[in-house]
Amino acid sequence: MTYQQQLSQWEQTVSSQLPQLSQPQVRVLACWSLALVLLKSVGMTQVSVWLAMMLGGKMWAWRQKLREWCYDAEDKKGEKRSQVVVPMCFACLLGWILTWWPAQEQKVVLVLDASARGAKLTLLSVSVVYRGGAIAVAWQVQKTGTAGAWEPIWEQMLAQLAPAVPASWQVVVMADRGLYSRDLYEAICQHGW
Repeated sequence: MTYQQQLSQWEQTVSSQLPQLSQPQVRVLACWSLALVLLKSVGMTQVSVWLAMMLGGKMWAWRQKLREWCYDAEDKKGEKRSQVVVPMCFACLLGWILTWWPAQEQKVVLVLDASARGAKLTLLSVSVVYRGGAIAVAWQVQKTGTAGAWEPIWEQMLAQLAPAVPASWQVVVMADRGLYSRDLYEAICQHGW
């Protein structure tokens, strides 16, 4: 199978699993993610060089496409540019992962984690436990030391994910002791988890 055929199949998969993305967004995401898997590298320059060799075009043009995919709409060049609204993808991403579950296994473990990224950023994430690993399905980056509670952020992320989990499934939510709050616990229970 040629790279073009692989890419075409992968674009169809990405488009069907993330229907809120526009076709240009799907195209760039499909190119980027397939290149990451095949190259086993996340380096933007390496991926850009490889895409230019496989699909044609200039490396710098591919690099710019990949960079702009992450930008806000107003920071992109050209007209009619839209940004990816990442939280709108959370439920679809979890739903896609749950399609890998065996039909008889109707339980899932979600893990809440707050990880410092250097001295300036903290990543709040919800991950699904899968085959001994964890796949992030919802996240928000916070400036370290920002005023305000994290509980509303956790509650919002869990609410965004809830539609992806069938009501009959058992969901266990895990977190370390530092994330305990009665309000968060009650919000988790409101989903039947």
